[in-house]
Amino acid sequence: MLPTALVKSSRLILAFGCALLECDCSRNREVKGEIVIVTGHASVKLGLVEVQAFLPAHVNPVVAFVKSQIGEQEASLEPIGKQIQALKTRATNDQQQIRNASRDVSLRFGDRIDSFINDCTTLSNRVLMHRQYLHSAARFFEPLPNALATAKSDSDGKFMIAVPRSSETIICATADHEVANSTEHYHWMVKVPQGANASITLSNDNLATAGSPQSVIHASFDSSGREESIEDLRTEVRNFETELNALESDLVAARQTPLPVQPEAAEALPHSVTLKQSVSVQLRDGSVVLLPAGGQFEFVSKKGSEVHIRYRDGEYAIPLSATDLK
Repeated sequence: MLPTALVKSSRLILAFGCALLECDCSRNREVKGEIVIVTGHASVKLGLVEVQAFLPAHVNPVVAFVKSQIGEQEASLEPIGKQIQALKTRATNDQQQIRNASRDVSLRFGDRIDSFINDCTTLSNRVLMHRQYLHSAARFFEPLPNALATAKSDSDGKFMIAVPRSSETIICATADHEVANSTEHYHWMVKVPQGANASITLSNDNLATAGSPQSVIHASFDSSGREESIEDLRTEVRNFETELNALESDLVAARQTPLPVQPEAAEALPHSVTLKQSVSVQLRDGSVVLLPAGGQFEFVSKKGSEVHIRYRDGEYAIPLSATDLK
């Protein structure tokens, strides 16, 4: 058996430990919750969603920082968007001029200007996607610190989480849900109601995009968009401007340079001449010979209104009108 003094000492230590546990437990309160979303015509309970609890002192600086970043990047993004639109307007005007120009100019520059306008549209869409990213709820969740407590919803979307009794608390959760051929994204950053038996429902009403007074943040998008480097966008705009300047310079030069004159095709010379009427020619010996209509003779040349033909051992000029030549 243990000595009496040791038994008494052990009982005192156990009692003191229980008192500490009771004191620690009294600092927290259990908050019951549920995660349910209405999508389409169905109400869906979201299970296996991680729920995190934070103190406002840990969340508020993050929210303030992200908001300041939104303002700074919006200020940097606005002139980039305007520059792209100005380049696209210039290119569209060039495109119209090319279409109205000669066939040679259209063939040389048509595909080139069309490709440039398509690239401008792609870059403009990237700026739009980055702007959506700046205003998305997902941005506020990226830099959050470690949570005070975490819990996970069950198959019915229900959860229970311990939060500090003596201070305000913020519940954060993110979830995805497949709908038809797309995925919906949900973000909650919600203030926990006061009271020992408080309960909270995370739903469409207090999403970060819903504008609810319960929500700590009010974002325009859930998690759409794509992050871009502002400096990379600036560099691409400068490259686009250089490309358009070169294209316009080439276009001006092409329109000022006359097209080369194509040489006329040489007239095909006949091998023989057919007489349409009889013609008299004086031979070298002084005698005169009548060349009959329908006769064919070797063609030598054509000069003005005369045709030179070969007959026997000589070359003789006869009227062009007496032959089948034009």
